[in-house]
Amino acid sequence: SKAHIKLVKNIRNKSILLLGTGEFMHFPFAISKYFDKSNTLKIQSTTRSPVAIGGVIKSKLTFRDNYYPDVNNYLYNVIDKSYDVVFVFYESNTKFDGLLIDALKTKFKQVIPIYI
Repeated sequence: SKAHIKLVKNIRNKSILLLGTGEFMHFPFAISKYFDKSNTLKIQSTTRSPVAIGGVIKSKLTFRDNYYPDVNNYLYNVIDKSYDVVFVFYESNTKFDGLLIDALKTKFKQVIPIYI
């Protein structure tokens, strides 16, 4: 949306993670072109696939799915990194979105949920 584009155009000189939830990855890729070139962008997604830490997997965050809270979701190689801003993209708003957002806020100062 125009409001989302306006929000990201004003960010400068930041390390940013664009985090899609589950298979919702189109919007993080689409909005990435509107960020200023002074930013460093990384795009990643959460997954339902459990993987052991080791080798290239340096960190793992386990949290409950926002649609099915009895299902675990995972996020790899994020909490061991440094990002100035983490955008979390959701297809819709559910009462369980805070599970991932709260877990990310323990590590990152600025976590911004984006609902499409």
